[in-house]
Amino acid sequence: MFAGNLKYSVLIVLIFMSIEGHSQFSGNNIMEILVGNVPDTDPPALVSNYDQLNLNYRFKGFRASTKLEYFINEFEERRYVDLSQLQLRYSTKSLQFTAGHFYEMLGNGLLLRAYEIPGTIFESQGYRVRHGFYRDLLGVSGGYEGKRFHLKALYGKPLVNVLPPTVDFNERRIDKIYAVNTGYAVWGQNFSINYLLNAPSGMHHHFGSVNLSGNLPFDFSYNTEVAAEFGTGQPLFTGDRSTHAIYASLAYAGLNFGGSLEWKDYSNFFLGSGFNDPPTLIKEHSYKVLNRSTHVTQLTNERGYQVEVYYRFNAGQMLTLNTSRARNEFSEIYVFNEYFAELYAPVGESASIKWFIDYARDPVKEEPNRYATGGIYETPFPGKWSSLIELEYQYFERDGLIGGVVHNAVLIAGVSRRSNLSFSATWELSTDPYMTDNINTFEIERQARHWIGLDARYKFNRHHTLTIFAGQRRGGPSCTSGICYEVLDFQGVEIRLTSKF
Repeated sequence: MFAGNLKYSVLIVLIFMSIEGHSQFSGNNIMEILVGNVPDTDPPALVSNYDQLNLNYRFKGFRASTKLEYFINEFEERRYVDLSQLQLRYSTKSLQFTAGHFYEMLGNGLLLRAYEIPGTIFESQGYRVRHGFYRDLLGVSGGYEGKRFHLKALYGKPLVNVLPPTVDFNERRIDKIYAVNTGYAVWGQNFSINYLLNAPSGMHHHFGSVNLSGNLPFDFSYNTEVAAEFGTGQPLFTGDRSTHAIYASLAYAGLNFGGSLEWKDYSNFFLGSGFNDPPTLIKEHSYKVLNRSTHVTQLTNERGYQVEVYYRFNAGQMLTLNTSRARNEFSEIYVFNEYFAELYAPVGESASIKWFIDYARDPVKEEPNRYATGGIYETPFPGKWSSLIELEYQYFERDGLIGGVVHNAVLIAGVSRRSNLSFSATWELSTDPYMTDNINTFEIERQARHWIGLDARYKFNRHHTLTIFAGQRRGGPSCTSGICYEVLDFQGVEIRLTSKF
């Protein structure tokens, strides 16, 4: 196994060396080695190697790019070497044509959103195969972009990104979509129309949307889009069987004060295998206890809003207030509410503190009252060093079969020198029975569970960065750019080298 790892690592190094002298080439690489496993899983010291190489070539209006991934460990059925993306693109000032794998978004993502979350490596509990986390389209697209008018058409098969490359190609790309986008811009206002046909296995589903956005006087801006399925004979925008999505936003950005108001109405709008991603209208938090508790938008039935305002004080402080509401109706009505406040304040000449409080009602998770608070304190030291201390705490009482009081806590302490070198230690605690219970016993263990991990990061230069993790890392939901996915628990050592060239 180690010989195989070495072979592929040498291959990557040779590719780097062969292209370094050609300015038309660029790329990046992620190489990750893990010695460890999900806790209570055999073998505990499983050795795995994942690598993702992205190469780009440009010559005038022509561009070619490719993505190569491989994953190796001692389980043969989990191994793969995959040329997972290949794209050819030609563009002029107003025309573009693409063939192969590409990313595209129609409007606000109500009909289609193909994306990549760079640097994220996904592994599901069912397959235990690591692969890049992206959703692309395999097909062709072409378009015209003028000063005021634009037109784009595409055909593609979207990737079901929770399935690894070891799964059959046809199972990973079960949808077949055709789409057209056209629009006109005048006086700072943009009007566009989208049409999408999904034709998997001979079926035909027709969708359309109208999008209007632009700038208004007095530093206001707006964005609204209405989408629906048509040709089914069902009434539009009324009744439980209507297939539609409505999104609207109004934003203001002044010198010291700003904010936004967003509204949503989604009904039976999970399209195909899930190739669309309308705006969630739920604040995405960087704090661990809040990010894991993020409400996941239910496209089958959800209405709600999000309001956020901020104010910058003359002394440098900044106050952010956010509230969101989501109403789901299935066999009964569930209403999610969250209220969040955060204050950033400079301390002295160069230190800073950031503190938050949060309250949520989440009946879907059987958490009628959930409280959280915490903060981050950063201060510099002589010699270009700085330190960080982060403390978070969450409390709630869960209803249901596995109920009771739950405490979650996070403590992070770290030091760094400029942006080149950093060390940190993370301690987490939870009394959540879903985390503390041993599924191999009949009783429900409630004794607090602890996770302790150490992180180190060293940036050799602007091209290469090495990160090392050792210890225990808590898994759970994680949300980035409006996309939520599950992260597995890990115990062991993780080494990652990222390179740009």
